Amino acid sequence: MNIKFWTIALGVLMTAAGLGHFIVTRKYLPIVPRFLPQRLSIVVVSGIIELGAGLGLFLPALRKEAALVIVILMIGFLPLHTWDLFRDKPAIGPHWVAVIRFALQFLLIYWAWKVWQHA
Repeated sequence: MNIKFWTIALGVLMTAAGLGHFIVTRKYLPIVPRFLPQRLSIVVVSGIIELGAGLGLFLPALRKEAALVIVILMIGFLPLHTWDLFRDKPAIGPHWVAVIRFALQFLLIYWAWKVWQHA
């Protein structure tokens, strides 16, 4: 496993995802359950965290902490993706997309965990 490559790749992915929260904010709103207060704030704050953690992966002094933040954030997103997976009509795309997004959460958790271990 070329950890340097995977660290950079995760940094690019998380930075892009974080920026996405600001570029297409409304796209993220449907996955946040309506019963949660201040849904727009949740999207913005999670975007700030993703952006900060993604950029942190590029800085050796912050890499370990950034990877751990990503692990915690992805675990935190699991309930949202689980909730969406079992809805009659998933928030973003057809049901098979919700299945892929749900599975990807575990891949991202593992990926960030491996980066954390090697940081």
